Amino acid sequence: MVGLEEVKQTLRRRLAAAALEDHRRQRGLKVEPACRNMAFSGPPGTGKSVTARLAARILREEGRGTGRFVEAGREQLIGSYLGQTSPMVAELFQRAKGGVLFIDEAGALLDDGQDIYAAEAVNALVRHMELEPETTVIFATYPGEMERLLASNPGLSSRVAQVLDFPGYDDGILWDIFQGFARREGYALPEVTRELCDAFFAELRQRKGERFGNGREARRLYQGAVEEMALRVLEGQEEVLVLADLEEASKRLLAQPGKERRSIGF
Repeated sequence: MVGLEEVKQTLRRRLAAAALEDHRRQRGLKVEPACRNMAFSGPPGTGKSVTARLAARILREEGRGTGRFVEAGREQLIGSYLGQTSPMVAELFQRAKGGVLFIDEAGALLDDGQDIYAAEAVNALVRHMELEPETTVIFATYPGEMERLLASNPGLSSRVAQVLDFPGYDDGILWDIFQGFARREGYALPEVTRELCDAFFAELRQRKGERFGNGREARRLYQGAVEEMALRVLEGQEEVLVLADLEEASKRLLAQPGKERRSIGF
C-alpha cells in the first residue's frame, strides 16, 4: 500500500493495543474492551477500501477476527419502505460477524431532516454496534462528512473510536502507484513517462477539483495505455508499452472525462 504512513502507524497502534488486551486477559487481569470501530475520511481513490480490507485480514491473522469483509453502501443499508431498513442492517452484521463491516460513502446516511430511512439506518447501525462489538465497523466518507454524521447521532459518535484522515496523493505517490501497476505486469516504461503522467494528473486536478480520483486516476491512465498497446499487438506489433500508447490514452481520457468508474482497490 503506497503512502498513508500516518494511517499505517495508527493501525499498528490499534493492533498493538488489541494484542495487549489479549495478553492481560490471558494473565487474568482486568480489561476494559476498547472500541474498534473507525471512520476513514478522505477524497476518492486514497485507499480507504484497501485499508479496510487489510484491517480485516490482519485481525484474522492475529487471531482477533474471522477475516470476513462485507462492503455496503446506501442501497444495501436503506430499504424502500418503513421497517425494511433494520432487517437489512441486521443481515449485514450477520454476514460480517467477527470481521469488518465497511460502510462506503457513509455521507449518504446524512439525515437532512426529511430522510427518515437514513435516520433509521443510522439508529440500526448504532444498536448493532453496541450488541455485536466483535464486528468492527469502518465508515468511509469524503472530507467533512464524517464530522457531520457523528454530530447527527450522539450514539454513533460514542461508538466510533477514531477518525483517520486519508490525504490526497501528490504526484510522487501517484507516480509510484503507476509504476507499480507496470512492474506487477512486467512492463518497462518508456522515457519521459513521468512527465506525461504529471501533466495528466495536473489537468485532471484542475478539471475535477475535489472529485479528483487520486489512485483511481493512475489506474485509469495505466489501463488506458495497456488498451492502446493491445490494439497494436492485434496488428502484429510487439507487446511493449511505448510513449504513443500513453499519449493516446491520456488524450482519450481527457477528451471524455465523464463520470469516473470506481476501480477495485481504490
